[in-house]
Amino acid sequence: MLYRRGQKEEMAEGQIAKGLWLRNEFDEAMIHEPICPNKRVNAEFLTAIEKRHKALLQWYRRQGFEVRQFESKPVWRFVVGLGAAHVLETGITLHRIFGLPIIPASGLKGAARAYAQLFEGGNESDPEFVAIFGTTEQAGKIVFLDAIPVDTLKFELDIMNPHFPDYYRTSGQKSPSDWQSPNPVTFLTVRETTYRFAVAACTEDALSLLDSAQRWLKGALTELGIGAKTGADYGYWEVNQ
Repeated sequence: MLYRRGQKEEMAEGQIAKGLWLRNEFDEAMIHEPICPNKRVNAEFLTAIEKRHKALLQWYRRQGFEVRQFESKPVWRFVVGLGAAHVLETGITLHRIFGLPIIPASGLKGAARAYAQLFEGGNESDPEFVAIFGTTEQAGKIVFLDAIPVDTLKFELDIMNPHFPDYYRTSGQKSPSDWQSPNPVTFLTVRETTYRFAVAACTEDALSLLDSAQRWLKGALTELGIGAKTGADYGYWEVNQ
């Protein structure tokens, strides 16, 4: 995939893809330089993934499903899949075909479930909670879909800055001493980008279940956050209730 850093274009292949991730060397100037995909490629892939998403929703409707969708922007930044296995040790969840950052449906369902439990007392003795999320023995009746970007992606680099690298490398065998050198680790985040979220259901009580599922999902996005580093204000969203 072709990426642009400033006026310079680079192919995202291996470690030369500085437009997507930095190499191991730490370059402070590169941290503050804006990162964005090549506009032509970005537009083509955004159009393609949106068409694919709309076709999926239309298929659900033809099968008799009720579908609810809404759009939202992150309040600041978000990153999903930061801890996933990756050659550069800091990952981000990308669509396997289009290479655009997405939020997996499994993560959204888990966040909505957590919100229902923490804020509304939901549990497996509640028929509505079970109908939406299911159990280990029963499938839920609500389908959560991946959230996809629907406008120009805006990327931003951030760093994690472990001050005691020897302490972490040795699993605590060496003490966290002040003479160790910080070891900045860069990672990619997404900001100011609108995403589309959707849920679907095909049951007699689909409308009431969808109301609750959508409310819990919106609550999770605004109150719990999604993805990594929510304790540092990542992953919170602006949602119209």
